[in-house]
Amino acid sequence: MTIKTLKSTSIVILLWVACHINAKPSSALIPYHLKEILSNLSVQEKIELVTGVGYEQSPQGMTGYTTSIERFGVPHMALLDGPQGIRIDWSKKDLNYSIRPTAFPTATALASSWDKKLVFKVGEAIGKEARHINADIILGPGINLQRNLLGGRNFEYYSEDPILTGRIGASMVMGIQSVGVGATLKHFVANNSETNRAALDIVVDEKTLRELYLRGFKIAVQDGQPRAIMTAYNLLNGVHTSQDRRLITQILKKEWGFEGIVMTDWMSGTDAAQQISAGVNLIMPGSSDDRSSIKKSLQSGRLRMEQLDQSVEEVLRSAINPLPTLHSYKLLNKEKLLKNNRSLARVAAANGMVLLRNKGKTLPLKSNIREIAFFGNGSYHSLISGLGSGRVCSTYRVNIIEGASNFGYGQSKLLEEIMRNYLPKSNPHSVCDYGGGFGRDPELIDERDISEKEIGLIERQSDAAIITIRRLPGEGKDLSEEDHFEVSQTELSLVRSVSDIYRNKKKPVIVILNVPAPIETESWADHADAILVSWLGGQEMGNAVFDILTGKQNPSGHLTASWPKKYSDLQSASGFPGIGTSEKLIPIFGGGDMAKPTKIEYLEQDSVGYRDILQSQKSVAYPFGFGMHYTEFELSNMYIKQRPHNVEVLMTITNIGEVSGADVIQVYSVNSDKGDVTFRELKGFRKTDILSPNQSADVTVTIPYRELEIFNNDNDCGWMLEKGTYLFFAAHSSQHIMSSGMIKLKGYPSCEKNG
Repeated sequence: MTIKTLKSTSIVILLWVACHINAKPSSALIPYHLKEILSNLSVQEKIELVTGVGYEQSPQGMTGYTTSIERFGVPHMALLDGPQGIRIDWSKKDLNYSIRPTAFPTATALASSWDKKLVFKVGEAIGKEARHINADIILGPGINLQRNLLGGRNFEYYSEDPILTGRIGASMVMGIQSVGVGATLKHFVANNSETNRAALDIVVDEKTLRELYLRGFKIAVQDGQPRAIMTAYNLLNGVHTSQDRRLITQILKKEWGFEGIVMTDWMSGTDAAQQISAGVNLIMPGSSDDRSSIKKSLQSGRLRMEQLDQSVEEVLRSAINPLPTLHSYKLLNKEKLLKNNRSLARVAAANGMVLLRNKGKTLPLKSNIREIAFFGNGSYHSLISGLGSGRVCSTYRVNIIEGASNFGYGQSKLLEEIMRNYLPKSNPHSVCDYGGGFGRDPELIDERDISEKEIGLIERQSDAAIITIRRLPGEGKDLSEEDHFEVSQTELSLVRSVSDIYRNKKKPVIVILNVPAPIETESWADHADAILVSWLGGQEMGNAVFDILTGKQNPSGHLTASWPKKYSDLQSASGFPGIGTSEKLIPIFGGGDMAKPTKIEYLEQDSVGYRDILQSQKSVAYPFGFGMHYTEFELSNMYIKQRPHNVEVLMTITNIGEVSGADVIQVYSVNSDKGDVTFRELKGFRKTDILSPNQSADVTVTIPYRELEIFNNDNDCGWMLEKGTYLFFAAHSSQHIMSSGMIKLKGYPSCEKNG
């Protein structure tokens, strides 16, 4: 029987039942109807299903929309930017969505918690808000590596390490999808810089590509089971990622077993037909040119109908077969949901903050401190996100100075007057009422030069000084060493002058780093009594800062990237953000714009971040994984167990300090038979629950054998576990080893199914 012989109303009923019952649909029922629908679609309908409806047809506020086929009951899918929160452009006056979203901490801030359970909760909360505006798929998380600390989009990514990235990314995916909203891993792959991204060729060898840049994606795909993958703008070894059949079909789909939708980034690539033949299922945002290209390629034979049908089938499956969790979650009252999410945003921000310095136990703030002088633009206009598609237009933000007020601290009236007269007259609580988050932030101006005479007068009105140093990143452009990594002369002078005057009166000086990525600290760190990295901490950042400063919450965040003393210490600095290869303009963004081609050769191979530091034996300002607490933890009883599919590293963690707190245990490993035992790689981690003074907890860090495998181009299987004596290190950072142990592994070629 074919659909032609059925009444359309019966088809709609069958599809509705399959889509909306709480139980998982029958695996036999859905494919049967998919095939029937597919066989009765016109060529034009098929083409429209694999191309979005375009910007002009998408409902305002949504990032993208797919085509619906009403006669077969195939609904559209609404796609929405994320996942620092759902991004809607509230500058459009005619928008009437039922919810104003919550701006959670950025990805780097979340990952700095090293807490998979917390990240899951944030993903779940974002998914719930997306449900309130009927979004089907969130375009996130971004899980590219932070290869270079000047990457403009690093704030949307988790770490310089693929294991940490993959595990945290999988948790975010599972959280979002737990309420029936799809998640999208992006940008597949090697979108580690933003400058000239659509004409930038990333040149990287196969071993490095597999072990570093694809590894996090593989973990998140296989553990998180995301509904979608988004390709990147850049080229990879000379081929646009959205047009690379080996990358999409061979590796992602066949080797890893990915069964969801593969979509392009918006207007990426140059050839729609080649994207479909490479394995892309959905071209976004879609245009008449895309549809024309596919149609002409079908007519010429350059694109086969069965290739188009494969993409159509994946889109149909996703559209009419929603996640099983869709109806297991009951929508909360809007006001209750937002209240819960505000609390979660604050908890998440505080958990991700990293204490870098605490000389003489300056923090928590002592009871004799009641009046604080707030220096730096970021104290008054704190940055809670970067610019671009990852920015969330929330209802409000809590600036650092407001967080102080909420905790009952007074401010120096003289300094506040100086700063209020200097800063732009925009609403200090606004987030992005000027175009949805793209473009330059009108509040971003240079720091005011405050004289020593003024500082002396301000000191008389305060018991402590807080200096905020801020940096604003954004999509589409990388940062610069001069403007981001280096501190300006005005900033340096401010820290030193405030330090001299306040310390002379035995008053503490605290620096808050409201930044997306590492900055230089060597020239000024000794002038600060305490340094706290708040990151771009979301709308509740100001309150969360004082949760930490007052000791209401013990800092437990750890760095997810190395902080070098000098930018030039990093091998990835060479050639960043790209070297021109030709003066000839090439088409980008679907052929609508032109650009000069550039490339970056990943000559450092696996020497990225802490791997680079360990191999070069250079000293760093703060190592990967570093973070201080207000208490101390002791590790004991470490031992290692071999299991059929993994290695377990077991230990006991005891809080030997005077206040409650949580610890982050990192496990690194190296095959000592290969020689250099000073080198090690992160293989697993675990954050403890909050431990009271003298309380202990037994901790197990599980390391799948896949995390110990290497990629060998000479091996038929590719992936293999080398035999040898493996050292395992339990650590508080890549350079702070607490205990170690070893086991012998026989090794094996992987040759796993689909991998």
